[in-house]
Amino acid sequence: MPKMTKATTLIALAILIATGDARAQSMEVRIAAAEAGDAQAQIMLGEAYNAGVGVEQDYEQAVYWHQEAAEQGHADAQFQMGSNYSYGIGVEQDGEQAAYWWKKAAEQGHVTAKFMLDKGLRK
Repeated sequence: MPKMTKATTLIALAILIATGDARAQSMEVRIAAAEAGDAQAQIMLGEAYNAGVGVEQDYEQAVYWHQEAAEQGHADAQFQMGSNYSYGIGVEQDGEQAAYWWKKAAEQGHVTAKFMLDKGLRK
């Protein structure tokens, strides 16, 4: 699907609000916003794919959307990327990548990322 501009995203959102099921609207709005580059929508879509809520569970799609948000500097997404790499969820397990993403989140004050880094350093 081509990237949507902010104007086309707003038009799509207006159409969705005017028609259809509320749950479908919510997911369509989230997808449209994520595709338009909204980091908060990207992390929310990643979580939906992780849990299989509103979409079929798909860990690789979850990682895709988390990484999109993480690369924009979203601390929660960076933490999630660290967790994905730490536990091998949707990606191959990689301790160095886990530490990389947790460090980025911790630098923004993400408390749990700081804890995970500290926990890893004490092993």
